[in-house]
Amino acid sequence: MPPVYDAAETEKYMGVQPSQVADLLALKGDSVDNIPGAPGIGDKGAKDLITRFGSVEGALEHAARWRSGHIGRALQNHRDQILLSKQLATIHTDVPVPFVLDLWKGSRNRIKFSCVSLYKTLEFNRLLREMAEAEPAADDGVSRREYRQLQSREELDAC
Repeated sequence: MPPVYDAAETEKYMGVQPSQVADLLALKGDSVDNIPGAPGIGDKGAKDLITRFGSVEGALEHAARWRSGHIGRALQNHRDQILLSKQLATIHTDVPVPFVLDLWKGSRNRIKFSCVSLYKTLEFNRLLREMAEAEPAADDGVSRREYRQLQSREELDAC
């Protein structure tokens, strides 16, 4: 099980406040979560910018200060990518996830089936693997994905 960090541990581990983690990742990127960040801005530079300006938006407002440096060029030339990266790094906690209590009542197999269904729906692949490692599953416990390009809003809504 991965460690759980409170606000103080998050700041100690990441160098920024919990409310600034998305800003940090937007600048430095995160290959694990496919967040591109800004080319040329690493962990140290991102922490410095967030500490100095408080947010990605604050750093972008002051990008002209570093016209000749690589950080200024990265901020100016990759503004849209940085803002997109912040959106990708932001965890939305207001998304409704249906929860039916009756599905969790009953036998252990029924509960396990409900967990597997939920994890597959939400693409929590690491949790699926951990569940498979903890107790052998009937199948291989690996989530399979089918990719296709959507052509319209209606196709997206149908997913």
